[in-house]
Amino acid sequence: MINLLLVHVGWLLHIVICFYVIRPIRYIVIRGILALIPCIILTNSGARHLPQHHICSVFAVAIYWMTSIRLIHLTIVSRNKYLALSSFIFKCLWIVFPVVPCQPTDKDWPIILYFLAGILKFIINCWLHRWLLICEPNDSYQRVFIYFLSILTFSYVIDIQTVFMRIITRDKYTFQSLNNFPFSSRSLREFWGRRYNQIIGRIFHESIFQPLNSYMSSRSVVALITFIISGLLHVHIAIVVLNDVPSVLPTFACFFLNGIACCVERFLPNKLPPILEWLITHCVLLITAPMCLGSFARDQSVFFGIDALSSYVDQWILVLPIPTICPK
Repeated sequence: MINLLLVHVGWLLHIVICFYVIRPIRYIVIRGILALIPCIILTNSGARHLPQHHICSVFAVAIYWMTSIRLIHLTIVSRNKYLALSSFIFKCLWIVFPVVPCQPTDKDWPIILYFLAGILKFIINCWLHRWLLICEPNDSYQRVFIYFLSILTFSYVIDIQTVFMRIITRDKYTFQSLNNFPFSSRSLREFWGRRYNQIIGRIFHESIFQPLNSYMSSRSVVALITFIISGLLHVHIAIVVLNDVPSVLPTFACFFLNGIACCVERFLPNKLPPILEWLITHCVLLITAPMCLGSFARDQSVFFGIDALSSYVDQWILVLPIPTICPK
């Protein structure tokens, strides 16, 4: 615990040093080295002290990576001289507190709707967890799909936080949505770019895709690089959380193949019927999902939920019938 605290203090110190010392340096290579190396050291140090087979470790590794990506972007590429230290720190740690200004489209969704959606997702999330626990772990398509549903319903955390944020700020600020109806995606680019995991996706878009796109003419190459970095992130999570070295190649291949597929989509000449676009998109996702989520589906201890809340409402969930058929 003390070691992790020191690592987190180290992150704050590195952010401050980047703001005052590294950003003013004229040479981009020197800025890059001085910003990148401490990020690698801090990420590795923090990961070595995280507990295995725990959902908190998944979030911690993701936070380390997203903070590094933001910090490198703001230090090397976007050196806004008028950016205050508080804004710099907030941008670097936005992954921890993903607050955004409330847009007119956000106000179209009443606060009570977020509250009810959060409660419903929470109940479904706990119910799916109980179903997965009584079944033998495996990485079948059916179990991976149910596990993916549990990931989607974990957005109840953001929904409840959104309720409090909008009430406190009187609809001036809200939380960045985690998902935006991913099952309605009619292309892989729509799924990864605008529908699924919008918090991570926003950081990738603003701090990797856009900066690289300003230096490179090929958007396809930039998109593929973004997918490669995302694949490396998920590989690191699999190693740290599950200690599952054999899953390294399939996990990376999942994101690399999806990146290739997104590039191919851009060059498809004819627009397909909407239903066919939807079928092709979700077939590709279904085929590649076990490559990334299979190792997590086999591990019953890594569950996307809040254990304290889940145990508190177990008596409610017990009322709901659990299917006797297990996904195989």
